Amino acid sequence: MFRLDKGTGNERFSTLPQFSLEVGGINGPRIKNELSQQGVYVTDWAGDLLGRLQRPDKQESIATVKFHLRDVGIRDYVIGMDGWKRIVHAVKKEGLDLCPQLTAPEMARLNTDIIGEGEYVDILSKPISDRRGYRRVFGLHPIGGKLGLYGYWI
Repeated sequence: MFRLDKGTGNERFSTLPQFSLEVGGINGPRIKNELSQQGVYVTDWAGDLLGRLQRPDKQESIATVKFHLRDVGIRDYVIGMDGWKRIVHAVKKEGLDLCPQLTAPEMARLNTDIIGEGEYVDILSKPISDRRGYRRVFGLHPIGGKLGLYGYWI
């Protein structure tokens, strides 16, 4: 599980909690079950992605920041792999890095109110291949008063 800490190290962007991974070795179906018990809606695509991941066995601290694409210099609409590469390049130029793949599910599990109504949040992480080989990342947004975990296609 993740433990909340303070600080992100980058005050230019809106901050989100810093997490510390304390235990590992839990597989995707168990993570999905924990999310469901917390009241988080897990889509089929997100469930498929969870089934391909396992929490690491080592402890890990994750400083996170929240930003809009315009904050990293992207002002037009981006889509697909070329858009993804452009976003990653812009983020790395700001001195930020990609989150571990399980950041979004853990954020959802511990902070079901972390995303405001009508807000969509994609978590910048290394893409995960789904059952058909498409590359996806996790995203969060509330729907019908519940937080949803999604698997967005990039």
